[in-house]
Amino acid sequence: MSARLDKQTHKIEQEVISQNLPLNVQIDKVAKIRGWFRPRDDSKWFPIIRAYLNGETDLDETLRKVTAPIDEAINADTLNDGFPWDDLWYSVIHSAKRISYRDEAAFGNLIALMKAFKERDVPAKENGEPAYEGLPEFGLYSREAFNDSPGGGAGYTAPEVSAWASCNYFLARLTQDGLFDSSLFAFWTLSEALEQNITDSGEEDDMAATMVQKIDAFVPAAAVWVIGAGKALYEQKEDNHPKHGKKATMLEDLKDHESMWPRSARFSRERWAFWKQRFGEIAAMETIGEETRKVANEAVRAMEKIEDK
Repeated sequence: MSARLDKQTHKIEQEVISQNLPLNVQIDKVAKIRGWFRPRDDSKWFPIIRAYLNGETDLDETLRKVTAPIDEAINADTLNDGFPWDDLWYSVIHSAKRISYRDEAAFGNLIALMKAFKERDVPAKENGEPAYEGLPEFGLYSREAFNDSPGGGAGYTAPEVSAWASCNYFLARLTQDGLFDSSLFAFWTLSEALEQNITDSGEEDDMAATMVQKIDAFVPAAAVWVIGAGKALYEQKEDNHPKHGKKATMLEDLKDHESMWPRSARFSRERWAFWKQRFGEIAAMETIGEETRKVANEAVRAMEKIEDK
């Protein structure tokens, strides 16, 4: 166990959770205590996105403000000279974490902003290709932010569990809407929650947590993938991921000697059925949190609805 992480958890419990602060404020404070990948303290973009999600500005005005520094860099031919994409994308991802995954209106607004950003057709001067369409560097910084998972860069407190589920829901929505394919994250998250033998933390683990705490952290994050992007996952070709290279290695790493799913690490309808079975089993567990049981049951219903179409 890590004394440093235990100290952070104690600080979160005493200085954040006990104060009964709004969830978004709790997540801001937790991000600083844990040292999450997050917006810079003097961020250009985070205040703009926060104002938009608070209803203080509309989509058009927000898009103009968000893209103004990028347009300036394009016009100055400096877009490839250390442009702070990290601050932009951490501002977006952290904003998603601050929203409950059940807040469809807020997530709809954030997805609308990402869609409007992607559809801008301003070309970069260096090569004349669209500067916005590919969401430059988003894959890199979303992968970094994904390290702030319970048991990794995050713990198992309520605000951290909420932020983790919301981060996954945001990536799921981007995947489902064809804005950015983050489906590899879905396989990691679903495998961790549904295919691994979850136990209480041991001495070799950095962060202490009970089996129930882990289930309550992992399952909602997995469930929002099939709720938010189930159709996109279900329609993937079987074994669609490469059998060689970095992504294949990452997927194969999901399998270990304690896995409940010892077969191929790639997608199949058989694996989908196993996930649905596991969500059903978890929904019936009386020892875990009510929200976990509820969202697991919602995942089963979402999967059945997709299968029936």
